Amino acid sequence: MLAMLTSDFWEPWLGWHSFYILLGVALLSGILFLRLLYLIFKMLWPVGRSKLHYLQSAWLSLAIIVSYLYFNGHLSIERFMGKPVLVAGREGAANCTTVLKLFPNGHFKLQSVCFGISRLEGEWQKKSDTIFFSNFTGRSDVQRYEYARYDSLPKTTGKKDFLFLYDISKPAKDSLWLKIEYDSTHTLKQL
Repeated sequence: MLAMLTSDFWEPWLGWHSFYILLGVALLSGILFLRLLYLIFKMLWPVGRSKLHYLQSAWLSLAIIVSYLYFNGHLSIERFMGKPVLVAGREGAANCTTVLKLFPNGHFKLQSVCFGISRLEGEWQKKSDTIFFSNFTGRSDVQRYEYARYDSLPKTTGKKDFLFLYDISKPAKDSLWLKIEYDSTHTLKQL
């Protein structure tokens, strides 16, 4: 239960290994659920009733219910950073997703989920229509984008509802585009 509630903190550091750990946690949860069913079944007979069985059943029931209600982790990093001022994302091949979130305290989180979870965090500043990223933390195998610009995709309405992420070490045509889901950065004080 504790592993699931705090998964937002440890999953990105494991990368593709997190899949196997979550599989193990799911297997352990299944075994504990079967144990709970056994305890409940045993309590139906007069021979199996004891305080220990009642106590074990109560604790296992509580753990399974809390794990089910807060399956995606209740202790999230975002709870400490506040509501994001910008959320942009895209879904790629094989259901791989990339999501960028900018927080009002100047921190950002770029998370990529594709056969594992990779996360890059750091600080951001907005100047005009460009967002600059600095002070990166996270795994070294995650691509570190230096800046992002508001723009539109070719052959679209011309509305700047996309964010293009650029890496200085790569050509501009290799930028990563993300569709803006929510943006209130224009209400923040710009430099």
